[in-house]
Amino acid sequence: MGKVLMNVTQCASGAVNMDLYATGKALQKAGVVSGLDITTESALGKLFYLLGKSEDNEWVKARLGENLKGEISK
Repeated sequence: MGKVLMNVTQCASGAVNMDLYATGKALQKAGVVSGLDITTESALGKLFYLLGKSEDNEWVKARLGENLKGEISK
């Protein structure tokens, strides 16, 4: 079983753009999911929720990038 990682920002506004810099592109290539504009707290709660629903990391990764309950505005 691998790891599920999400890239989030702690900035008060704005969003993660993994296409902008080499570091983001490398993270994306390694399988890190972009959190877009989700808050750190929402990302953690969402990860707990999704991991409780399924042990399939690919399913969890796909849902992390989706807006489920208004936690992502993009």
